[in-house]
Amino acid sequence: MKLNKKRLLLNLFLFGLMVIMAACSSGAAENSQQESPGNEQKTEQTAEETASETRVIETVKGDVEVPANPQRIITDLYLADFIALGVKPVGANEWALRNPFIQEQIDGIEDIGAPISVEKVLQLQPDLIVVQSDENYEKLSQIAPTVVIPYASEGDFYGELRKIAEIIGKEKEAEDWIASFEEKAAQARKQIEPHIEEGETFGIYEIADEKVYIFGDNWGRGGHVLYRALKLNPPAMMQELISQGTQWKELSLEALPEYAADHMFITTYNSQSKGPDQELFKKMKSSAVWSNLEAIKNDQVYLMNFLHMYYADPFSLEEQLDLMVEKIIGVEK
Repeated sequence: MKLNKKRLLLNLFLFGLMVIMAACSSGAAENSQQESPGNEQKTEQTAEETASETRVIETVKGDVEVPANPQRIITDLYLADFIALGVKPVGANEWALRNPFIQEQIDGIEDIGAPISVEKVLQLQPDLIVVQSDENYEKLSQIAPTVVIPYASEGDFYGELRKIAEIIGKEKEAEDWIASFEEKAAQARKQIEPHIEEGETFGIYEIADEKVYIFGDNWGRGGHVLYRALKLNPPAMMQELISQGTQWKELSLEALPEYAADHMFITTYNSQSKGPDQELFKKMKSSAVWSNLEAIKNDQVYLMNFLHMYYADPFSLEEQLDLMVEKIIGVEK
Protein backbone atom coordinates (compact mmCIF):
# COMPACT_ATOMS: atom_id res chain seq x y z
CA MET A 1 0.00 0.00 0.00
CA LYS A 2 2.82 2.37 0.82
CA LEU A 3 4.60 1.38 -2.41
CA ASN A 4 1.53 2.17 -4.50
CA LYS A 5 1.15 5.55 -2.79
CA LYS A 6 4.78 6.42 -3.57
CA ARG A 7 4.35 5.34 -7.19
CA LEU A 8 1.21 7.46 -7.46
CA LEU A 9 3.01 10.51 -6.10
CA LEU A 10 5.89 9.97 -8.55
CA ASN A 11 3.51 9.71 -11.50
CA LEU A 12 1.73 12.89 -10.44
CA PHE A 13 5.06 14.70 -10.18
CA LEU A 14 6.14 13.54 -13.63
CA PHE A 15 2.77 14.50 -15.12
CA GLY A 16 3.02 17.98 -13.60
CA LEU A 17 6.53 18.39 -14.95
CA MET A 18 5.37 17.42 -18.46
CA VAL A 19 2.54 19.97 -18.27
CA ILE A 20 4.96 22.72 -17.25
CA MET A 21 7.37 21.81 -20.07
CA ALA A 22 4.56 21.72 -22.62
CA ALA A 23 3.37 25.12 -21.46
CA CYS A 24 6.86 26.56 -21.79
CA SER A 25 7.24 25.08 -25.26
CA SER A 26 3.86 26.47 -26.31
CA GLY A 27 4.77 29.91 -24.94
CA ALA A 28 8.05 29.89 -26.83
CA ALA A 29 6.24 28.90 -30.01
CA GLU A 30 3.73 31.70 -29.53
CA ASN A 31 6.50 34.18 -28.89
CA SER A 32 8.27 32.94 -32.01
CA GLN A 33 5.10 33.31 -34.05
CA GLN A 34 4.53 36.77 -32.64
CA GLU A 35 8.12 37.84 -33.37
CA SER A 36 8.20 36.44 -36.92
CA PRO A 37 5.61 38.81 -38.40
CA GLY A 38 7.36 41.62 -36.56
CA ASN A 39 10.68 40.73 -38.18
CA GLU A 40 9.02 40.48 -41.57
CA GLN A 41 7.45 43.87 -41.08
CA LYS A 42 10.80 45.29 -40.01
CA THR A 43 12.47 43.88 -43.16
CA GLU A 44 9.71 45.28 -45.36
CA GLN A 45 10.03 48.68 -43.68
CA THR A 46 13.80 48.66 -44.24
CA ALA A 47 13.34 47.81 -47.92
CA GLU A 48 10.70 50.50 -48.27
CA GLU A 49 12.92 53.06 -46.54
CA THR A 50 15.82 52.18 -48.86
CA ALA A 51 13.59 52.44 -51.91
CA SER A 52 12.24 55.78 -50.74
CA GLU A 53 15.64 57.35 -50.11
CA THR A 54 16.48 60.21 -52.46
CA ARG A 55 19.23 62.67 -53.28
CA VAL A 56 18.98 66.18 -54.73
CA ILE A 57 20.90 66.86 -57.95
CA GLU A 58 21.72 70.33 -59.24
CA THR A 59 20.82 70.58 -62.96
CA VAL A 60 20.34 73.15 -65.71
CA LYS A 61 16.62 72.89 -64.92
CA GLY A 62 17.12 73.53 -61.21
CA ASP A 63 17.39 71.08 -58.33
CA VAL A 64 15.89 67.68 -59.05
CA GLU A 65 15.14 65.06 -56.39
CA VAL A 66 16.09 61.62 -57.70
CA PRO A 67 15.88 58.12 -56.17
CA ALA A 68 19.05 57.07 -54.37
CA ASN A 69 18.85 53.59 -55.86
CA PRO A 70 17.02 53.85 -59.22
CA GLN A 71 15.95 50.54 -60.75
CA ARG A 72 14.52 51.57 -64.13
CA ILE A 73 16.58 54.26 -65.87
CA ILE A 74 15.93 55.76 -69.27
CA THR A 75 18.54 57.80 -71.16
CA ASP A 76 19.20 58.99 -74.69
CA LEU A 77 22.92 59.09 -75.54
CA TYR A 78 24.41 58.38 -72.10
CA LEU A 79 23.72 54.64 -72.33
CA ALA A 80 27.37 53.51 -72.47
CA ASP A 81 28.28 55.72 -69.51
CA PHE A 82 25.67 54.01 -67.34
CA ILE A 83 26.79 50.56 -68.45
CA ALA A 84 30.43 51.43 -67.69
CA LEU A 85 29.36 52.40 -64.17
CA GLY A 86 27.65 49.04 -63.69
CA VAL A 87 24.04 50.12 -64.28
CA LYS A 88 21.93 48.89 -67.21
CA PRO A 89 19.14 51.26 -68.30
CA VAL A 90 15.83 49.90 -69.54
CA GLY A 91 15.64 52.30 -72.48
CA ALA A 92 17.88 54.44 -74.72
CA ASN A 93 17.70 56.01 -78.15
CA GLU A 94 18.73 54.57 -81.51
CA TRP A 95 22.09 56.33 -81.65
CA ALA A 96 23.13 55.08 -78.23
CA LEU A 97 22.13 51.53 -79.18
CA ARG A 98 24.27 51.72 -82.35
CA ASN A 99 27.48 52.17 -80.37
CA PRO A 100 29.69 49.35 -81.75
CA PHE A 101 31.61 48.90 -78.51
CA ILE A 102 28.65 47.93 -76.29
CA GLN A 103 26.76 45.56 -78.56
CA GLU A 104 27.25 42.59 -76.25
CA GLN A 105 25.71 44.51 -73.34
CA ILE A 106 22.52 46.02 -74.72
CA ASP A 107 20.27 42.95 -74.86
CA GLY A 108 16.84 43.83 -73.53
CA ILE A 109 17.29 47.61 -73.67
CA GLU A 110 14.35 49.23 -75.48
CA ASP A 111 14.67 51.86 -78.22
CA ILE A 112 12.81 54.96 -77.00
CA GLY A 113 13.12 56.82 -80.31
CA ALA A 114 14.76 60.08 -81.34
CA PRO A 115 13.21 62.43 -80.42
CA ILE A 116 12.14 60.47 -77.36
CA SER A 117 8.68 58.95 -77.56
CA VAL A 118 6.77 59.94 -74.44
CA GLU A 119 4.39 57.01 -75.00
CA LYS A 120 7.30 54.55 -75.07
CA VAL A 121 8.73 56.04 -71.90
CA LEU A 122 5.37 55.64 -70.17
CA GLN A 123 5.30 51.97 -71.15
CA LEU A 124 8.73 51.37 -69.61
CA GLN A 125 7.69 52.89 -66.26
CA PRO A 126 11.06 54.50 -65.37
CA ASP A 127 11.94 55.81 -61.94
CA LEU A 128 14.71 58.06 -63.38
CA ILE A 129 15.33 59.77 -66.74
CA VAL A 130 18.75 61.21 -67.68
CA VAL A 131 19.06 62.90 -71.08
CA GLN A 132 21.19 65.28 -73.14
CA SER A 133 18.28 67.00 -74.82
CA ASP A 134 15.54 68.90 -72.99
CA GLU A 135 13.05 68.16 -75.75
CA ASN A 136 9.79 67.01 -74.15
CA TYR A 137 11.29 67.79 -70.74
CA GLU A 138 8.01 68.93 -69.21
CA LYS A 139 6.22 65.73 -70.22
CA LEU A 140 9.11 63.48 -69.23
CA SER A 141 9.49 65.10 -65.82
CA GLN A 142 5.84 64.29 -65.10
CA ILE A 143 6.61 60.61 -65.65
CA ALA A 144 9.76 60.38 -63.49
CA PRO A 145 12.50 62.63 -62.08
CA THR A 146 14.32 63.94 -65.16
CA VAL A 147 17.89 65.23 -65.25
CA VAL A 148 19.15 67.10 -68.31
CA ILE A 149 22.91 67.07 -68.91
CA PRO A 150 23.52 68.99 -72.16
CA TYR A 151 26.35 67.57 -74.25
CA ALA A 152 29.74 69.10 -73.32
CA SER A 153 28.12 71.11 -70.51
CA GLU A 154 30.26 69.65 -67.71
CA GLY A 155 33.61 70.94 -68.96
CA ASP A 156 34.73 67.72 -70.61
CA PHE A 157 33.89 64.05 -70.87
CA TYR A 158 35.18 63.37 -67.36
CA GLY A 159 32.77 65.98 -66.04
CA GLU A 160 29.83 64.27 -67.73
CA LEU A 161 30.83 60.86 -66.38
CA ARG A 162 31.20 62.29 -62.87
CA LYS A 163 27.79 63.96 -63.11
CA ILE A 164 26.12 60.71 -64.11
CA ALA A 165 27.98 58.92 -61.32
CA GLU A 166 26.73 61.52 -58.82
CA ILE A 167 23.15 60.95 -59.91
CA ILE A 168 23.27 57.17 -59.34
CA GLY A 169 25.74 57.05 -56.45
CA LYS A 170 28.61 55.53 -58.44
CA GLU A 171 31.29 58.14 -57.77
CA LYS A 172 33.96 55.59 -56.87
CA GLU A 173 33.39 53.61 -60.04
CA ALA A 174 33.78 56.79 -62.11
CA GLU A 175 37.02 57.80 -60.39
CA ASP A 176 38.41 54.28 -60.74
CA TRP A 177 37.77 54.32 -64.49
CA ILE A 178 39.25 57.81 -64.94
CA ALA A 179 42.40 56.80 -63.06
CA SER A 180 42.71 53.65 -65.15
CA PHE A 181 42.24 55.55 -68.42
CA GLU A 182 44.75 58.22 -67.42
CA GLU A 183 47.32 55.50 -66.81
CA LYS A 184 46.56 53.93 -70.17
CA ALA A 185 46.89 57.34 -71.86
CA ALA A 186 50.27 57.93 -70.20
CA GLN A 187 51.54 54.64 -71.61
CA ALA A 188 50.17 55.55 -75.05
CA ARG A 189 52.02 58.89 -75.02
CA LYS A 190 55.28 57.06 -74.44
CA GLN A 191 54.41 54.69 -77.28
CA ILE A 192 53.84 57.42 -79.88
CA GLU A 193 56.62 59.76 -78.78
CA PRO A 194 59.30 58.30 -81.12
CA HIS A 195 56.93 58.68 -84.09
CA ILE A 196 56.20 62.40 -83.73
CA GLU A 197 58.45 65.26 -84.75
CA GLU A 198 58.54 68.42 -82.69
CA GLY A 199 55.85 70.90 -83.67
CA GLU A 200 53.71 68.45 -85.67
CA THR A 201 49.97 69.04 -85.56
CA PHE A 202 46.99 66.69 -85.56
CA GLY A 203 43.49 67.37 -86.79
CA ILE A 204 40.05 65.71 -86.81
CA TYR A 205 37.90 66.18 -89.91
CA GLU A 206 34.58 64.88 -91.15
CA ILE A 207 33.20 64.77 -94.67
CA ALA A 208 29.45 64.78 -94.18
CA ASP A 209 27.11 64.95 -97.16
CA GLU A 210 29.96 66.52 -99.16
CA LYS A 211 30.59 69.21 -96.55
CA VAL A 212 33.83 69.35 -94.58
CA TYR A 213 34.03 69.94 -90.82
CA ILE A 214 36.87 70.26 -88.33
CA PHE A 215 36.46 69.31 -84.66
CA GLY A 216 38.06 70.30 -81.37
CA ASP A 217 38.87 68.53 -78.12
CA ASN A 218 35.36 68.20 -76.66
CA TRP A 219 32.93 67.26 -79.41
CA GLY A 220 33.35 63.53 -79.96
CA ARG A 221 35.14 62.12 -83.03
CA GLY A 222 38.12 61.21 -80.84
CA GLY A 223 38.88 64.78 -79.79
CA HIS A 224 39.21 63.95 -76.11
CA VAL A 225 41.66 61.17 -76.94
CA LEU A 226 43.77 63.11 -79.44
CA TYR A 227 44.09 66.41 -77.62
CA ARG A 228 43.49 65.64 -73.94
CA ALA A 229 44.66 62.05 -73.47
CA LEU A 230 47.52 62.01 -75.99
CA LYS A 231 48.16 65.75 -75.52
CA LEU A 232 48.81 66.37 -79.21
CA ASN A 233 48.55 69.81 -80.83
CA PRO A 234 45.70 70.88 -83.15
CA PRO A 235 46.35 73.14 -86.16
CA ALA A 236 46.79 76.79 -85.11
CA MET A 237 43.43 77.83 -86.59
CA MET A 238 41.61 75.08 -84.68
CA GLN A 239 43.47 75.92 -81.49
CA GLU A 240 42.24 79.49 -81.81
CA LEU A 241 38.66 78.27 -82.17
CA ILE A 242 39.01 76.01 -79.11
CA SER A 243 40.35 78.91 -77.05
CA GLN A 244 37.23 80.88 -78.04
CA GLY A 245 34.95 78.03 -76.95
CA THR A 246 34.16 76.79 -80.46
CA GLN A 247 34.37 73.03 -80.90
CA TRP A 248 33.55 72.59 -84.58
CA LYS A 249 33.47 74.56 -87.80
CA GLU A 250 32.23 73.92 -91.32
CA LEU A 251 34.96 74.55 -93.88
CA SER A 252 34.84 75.32 -97.54
CA LEU A 253 37.12 73.14 -99.63
CA GLU A 254 39.18 76.20 -100.47
CA ALA A 255 39.69 76.98 -96.76
CA LEU A 256 40.77 73.45 -95.89
CA PRO A 257 44.53 74.10 -96.35
CA GLU A 258 44.37 76.82 -93.65
CA TYR A 259 43.04 74.28 -91.16
CA ALA A 260 44.97 71.26 -92.39
CA ALA A 261 47.19 69.44 -89.89
CA ASP A 262 50.37 67.44 -90.43
CA HIS A 263 48.37 64.36 -89.41
CA MET A 264 44.68 64.25 -90.40
CA PHE A 265 42.10 61.86 -88.97
CA ILE A 266 39.11 61.64 -91.33
CA THR A 267 35.60 60.25 -90.91
CA THR A 268 32.78 60.25 -93.46
CA TYR A 269 29.06 60.44 -92.79
CA ASN A 270 25.99 60.03 -94.97
CA SER A 271 22.82 61.40 -93.38
CA GLN A 272 20.63 59.10 -95.46
CA SER A 273 22.28 55.88 -94.33
CA LYS A 274 23.28 57.35 -90.95
CA GLY A 275 26.73 55.91 -91.30
CA PRO A 276 30.10 56.02 -93.07
CA ASP A 277 30.29 56.73 -96.83
CA GLN A 278 33.49 55.72 -98.62
CA GLU A 279 32.36 57.43 -101.81
CA LEU A 280 32.55 60.83 -100.12
CA PHE A 281 36.20 60.20 -99.29
CA LYS A 282 36.94 59.13 -102.87
CA LYS A 283 35.41 62.36 -104.22
CA MET A 284 37.45 64.44 -101.78
CA LYS A 285 40.66 62.69 -102.78
CA SER A 286 40.07 63.54 -106.42
CA SER A 287 40.15 67.30 -105.78
CA ALA A 288 43.27 69.37 -106.48
CA VAL A 289 43.02 71.10 -103.08
CA TRP A 290 43.12 67.75 -101.33
CA SER A 291 46.01 66.32 -103.31
CA ASN A 292 48.17 69.35 -102.47
CA LEU A 293 47.88 68.95 -98.70
CA GLU A 294 51.14 68.11 -96.93
CA ALA A 295 49.43 65.34 -94.97
CA ILE A 296 48.50 63.66 -98.26
CA LYS A 297 51.99 64.00 -99.65
CA ASN A 298 53.46 62.51 -96.45
CA ASP A 299 50.91 59.70 -96.24
CA GLN A 300 49.65 60.97 -92.89
CA VAL A 301 45.92 60.94 -93.59
CA TYR A 302 44.02 58.29 -91.60
CA LEU A 303 40.52 57.22 -92.63
CA MET A 304 38.55 56.15 -89.55
CA ASN A 305 35.18 54.44 -89.17
CA PHE A 306 32.57 57.09 -88.31
CA LEU A 307 30.81 54.89 -85.72
CA HIS A 308 34.12 54.11 -84.03
CA MET A 309 34.89 57.80 -83.60
CA TYR A 310 31.48 59.39 -83.07
CA TYR A 311 30.93 58.52 -79.41
CA ALA A 312 32.56 59.82 -76.22
CA ASP A 313 32.08 57.31 -73.41
CA PRO A 314 34.37 54.98 -71.45
CA PHE A 315 34.12 52.11 -73.95
CA SER A 316 34.62 54.32 -77.00
CA LEU A 317 37.49 56.35 -75.56
CA GLU A 318 39.47 53.23 -74.69
CA GLU A 319 38.96 51.83 -78.20
CA GLN A 320 39.70 55.18 -79.87
CA LEU A 321 42.94 55.45 -77.94
CA ASP A 322 44.11 52.11 -79.36
CA LEU A 323 42.91 52.92 -82.89
CA MET A 324 44.57 56.35 -83.04
CA VAL A 325 47.84 55.11 -81.58
CA GLU A 326 47.91 52.34 -84.20
CA LYS A 327 47.50 54.91 -86.98
CA ILE A 328 50.20 57.21 -85.61
CA ILE A 329 52.82 54.51 -85.17
CA GLY A 330 51.86 52.85 -88.46
CA VAL A 331 50.98 49.46 -87.00
CA GLU A 332 47.43 48.14 -87.22
CA LYS A 333 46.21 45.01 -85.45
